[in-house]
This record gives sequence, C-alpha cells and structure tokens, in this order.
Amino acid sequence: MVVSMTSGPALVTNLNQPSFPSSTPKSTWWPVWARETRQDYRNFSIPHRGGCTVLYADGSVKMVEDGNGDGVLNSGFAAIGGFADNTLELHPQSFASVYSLFDRDALQ
Repeated sequence: MVVSMTSGPALVTNLNQPSFPSSTPKSTWWPVWARETRQDYRNFSIPHRGGCTVLYADGSVKMVEDGNGDGVLNSGFAAIGGFADNTLELHPQSFASVYSLFDRDALQ
C-alpha cells in the first residue's frame, strides 16, 4: 500500500486546491498554481522532540524543527487548518513546495 504524505498543492490562503475550467488560458491558471499554492505537509508528524526527521532524495537525513510548536510543519500557509501562525518551517531552499517540479519557472 502507498500512502501520500502530502495533501497536494493548496492555496496558501484557505488550503483549497485551485480549480479552473479546462478552457482557461495558461495566463490565468498558471499564476495561481505557481505563485499562490504550496504543498501541504501537515501529514508529517513531529515525533522527535519538536522536529521531524526527513530522508532527502540525495540520501541525507536532516531534522526539520517545528519552530512554533504547533505540531505541524508550515511551508508558507496562513494561520489556518492547524497552523498556529504563518511561521515558515519548510524553507524553499531545502524543501520543494511548488505544485509541480516540472515547472521550472514555478521553482524560482
């Protein structure tokens, strides 16, 4: 069995997934998906004295701290859905939080 550890990309303001009709031009949907969403990592638990041990794709293992002690790791969301505040704990330099790794412009 495979279990996803993210709830997928969600809007930073309300944790909903953006939705557009299939006829919507890229100039309308792309700015929303690329600039207004983050991956929702709330399913990562904080079992190790205020942090989470993460295995990265390069084989390294690092501790990510729950900086504000709310029990969830925040990748850029507002104070909603269990986040005590908007403290950024999963920094983009070390944790990909874009809607797609294939969209190089969204990674910038």
